Amino acid sequence: MISSNKLTSNFKNYLFIAPAVAVFSVFYIFPFFYIFKLSFFDWDGISPAMVFVGLQNFLELLRDGVWW
Repeated sequence: MISSNKLTSNFKNYLFIAPAVAVFSVFYIFPFFYIFKLSFFDWDGISPAMVFVGLQNFLELLRDGVWW
Protein backbone atom coordinates (compact mmCIF):
# COMPACT_ATOMS: atom_id res chain seq x y z
CA MET A 1 0.00 0.00 0.00
CA ILE A 2 1.29 3.49 -0.90
CA SER A 3 1.49 5.95 1.94
CA SER A 4 -0.06 9.40 1.62
CA ASN A 5 3.37 10.97 2.21
CA LYS A 6 4.73 9.25 -0.92
CA LEU A 7 1.68 10.35 -2.95
CA THR A 8 2.20 13.94 -1.81
CA SER A 9 5.86 13.74 -2.74
CA ASN A 10 5.05 12.36 -6.20
CA PHE A 11 2.45 15.07 -6.76
CA LYS A 12 4.96 17.78 -5.83
CA ASN A 13 7.51 16.34 -8.24
CA TYR A 14 5.00 16.39 -11.11
CA LEU A 15 3.97 19.90 -10.13
CA PHE A 16 7.56 21.11 -10.55
CA ILE A 17 7.89 19.76 -14.09
CA ALA A 18 4.40 20.86 -15.19
CA PRO A 19 5.50 24.35 -16.39
CA ALA A 20 8.30 22.86 -18.51
CA VAL A 21 5.91 20.33 -20.03
CA ALA A 22 3.39 23.11 -20.75
CA VAL A 23 5.99 25.30 -22.48
CA PHE A 24 7.30 22.34 -24.49
CA SER A 25 3.77 21.44 -25.55
CA VAL A 26 2.88 24.98 -26.61
CA PHE A 27 6.04 25.65 -28.61
CA TYR A 28 6.93 22.20 -29.99
CA ILE A 29 4.15 19.62 -29.85
CA PHE A 30 1.15 21.77 -30.86
CA PRO A 31 2.93 23.41 -33.85
CA PHE A 32 4.18 20.02 -35.08
CA PHE A 33 0.66 18.56 -35.25
CA TYR A 34 -0.83 21.81 -36.60
CA ILE A 35 1.67 21.95 -39.48
CA PHE A 36 1.03 18.27 -40.20
CA LYS A 37 -2.69 19.10 -40.42
CA LEU A 38 -2.00 22.10 -42.69
CA SER A 39 0.02 19.93 -45.08
CA PHE A 40 -3.25 18.38 -46.28
CA PHE A 41 -4.71 21.74 -47.33
CA ASP A 42 -4.14 24.24 -50.14
CA TRP A 43 -3.91 27.56 -48.32
CA ASP A 44 -2.11 30.82 -48.98
CA GLY A 45 -1.64 31.52 -45.27
CA ILE A 46 -3.71 34.70 -45.22
CA SER A 47 -7.24 34.06 -46.45
CA PRO A 48 -9.66 32.06 -44.31
CA ALA A 49 -10.44 29.71 -47.21
CA MET A 50 -8.61 26.40 -46.89
CA VAL A 51 -9.18 23.73 -49.55
CA PHE A 52 -8.59 20.12 -48.56
CA VAL A 53 -6.32 18.44 -51.13
CA GLY A 54 -5.31 15.33 -49.25
CA LEU A 55 -1.98 13.86 -50.36
CA GLN A 56 -1.72 16.10 -53.45
CA ASN A 57 0.85 18.37 -51.76
CA PHE A 58 3.10 15.39 -51.07
CA LEU A 59 2.74 14.11 -54.63
CA GLU A 60 3.73 17.54 -55.98
CA LEU A 61 6.76 17.52 -53.74
CA LEU A 62 7.85 14.08 -54.97
CA ARG A 63 7.44 15.12 -58.62
CA ASP A 64 9.33 18.41 -58.18
CA GLY A 65 12.76 18.26 -59.81
CA VAL A 66 14.08 21.28 -57.90
CA TRP A 67 13.32 19.69 -54.54
CA TRP A 68 15.22 16.52 -55.44
